Amino acid sequence: MNDLSSLIRKTSWFSTSDEDTDVAISSRVRLSRNLSDHAYPSLSRSPGEEPSDADAVTELIGETVRAELMPDVFDAESLEVQPFKLEPLVSQLLIERRLVDEPMPQRLFVSSDESLAIAIGAMDHLRISTLLHGIHIDAALAAAQAIDKKLEGSLNFAVSLDLGYLSTSIMNLGTALRASVLVYLPALSRLGRIDEVQRSIRASDFDLTPDDQFTVDDGESGVFRLSNRRTLGFEENVLASKLEDHARALVHYERVAREELVETGGPELQDSAYRSLGILRHARRLEADETLTLLSSLRLGIVAELVSDVAAEIVTSLFFLSRDSHIRAVIQQTGGADGDGDENIQSARARLVREALAG
Repeated sequence: MNDLSSLIRKTSWFSTSDEDTDVAISSRVRLSRNLSDHAYPSLSRSPGEEPSDADAVTELIGETVRAELMPDVFDAESLEVQPFKLEPLVSQLLIERRLVDEPMPQRLFVSSDESLAIAIGAMDHLRISTLLHGIHIDAALAAAQAIDKKLEGSLNFAVSLDLGYLSTSIMNLGTALRASVLVYLPALSRLGRIDEVQRSIRASDFDLTPDDQFTVDDGESGVFRLSNRRTLGFEENVLASKLEDHARALVHYERVAREELVETGGPELQDSAYRSLGILRHARRLEADETLTLLSSLRLGIVAELVSDVAAEIVTSLFFLSRDSHIRAVIQQTGGADGDGDENIQSARARLVREALAG
C-alpha cells in the first residue's frame, strides 16, 4: 500500500462539484463498531502498560480488513498507517482531510480516492467513515453499510436488542451513526440569520455549528457542520433522510440570502471578491486565517456569479490545501531548504495559492 505522500496532492473529493456544492461542500458518514467479549479500546490499557487484548483486537480487525477488502476496496494506491506513531503535523493533516477523528487510532486504512477510511483502536474498536462531495448522505451511508456488512461476517460486533450497537460513548448507542454535511453559509452569516437557523435545527435533534477546522480568529470562513445529535431511537436510513432534508433546506435558505445580498450590495460584494482575488494571486506571504478569510470572500463572489474567471472547486480545494499541516507536509516532501518556520510556511502557502489561481 502507498505511503503518506499520496495525501500531498492537489486532487481529492473536494475538487469535485455538482448542483449543490455552491453551499454543500461534502457529506460524511461514520459507523462505530465494537467487538463482543473484548474490552473497549479506551478501557483496555493504561499508559505504560504492556501489550494486551487491545493489540490482539487491532491485529484481528486489521487482518480482517485486508482479507475482506483487498484489493477490491483498498488497492496498491491506498494508505495504511499507524497514526499514533506519526509526527503531529501528519496526524493533523489526516484530521484536516477528514480521514480520521481524535483520538488517533492504532491503525488507519484510507482508500486511494479518500472516500473511505477505516480507523481501528481509537474510542471504538472500529470506525468506518465515508466521505463524498455535495449532498450525498444516502450514497455515503450505503457505502459504509456495504463495508460494515462485509466485515460483520468475520467480526462479532457487540449488539444489544434493546440498545443497538454498543459503544464507549452513550452518544453513539443505537445506530452508532454519525452523519454530517459541511456547508458554506456566508450570506446567512452576514445577514445575521445563523442563530435563528441554528435554533430551528437544534429543536429537531440536529446541530449546526462552526466547523472547528475552519474557524478564524479575526474574520469569518462561513463554513459550518450540520450533524445529527441522536443515534438512539432512529434507523440509520431515517437519520440520513432527516439530515438530507435539513441540508437541502440550508441550500435553499443560503441561496435566498445570497440573492438578497447581491440585490442590496452587489457592487460592494463584487469589489470585495476581486480585492480578495488580487491579494491571493499576488501576495508573497499569507497567514492561514488571512487566507481562509480571503478565500471565503472570493468563493462568495464566485457562487453569487459576480466573479467568473475562477472555478469554485479550485477555491474549495484551497480551503483544505492551504492549512498549516498541508503546507508543512509540502515543504517536507519537496525538501524546502528554509525549513518549516512561520515565514517559510507563509511563503509556501502564498506560492501554492498563486499557482492554483493563476489566470
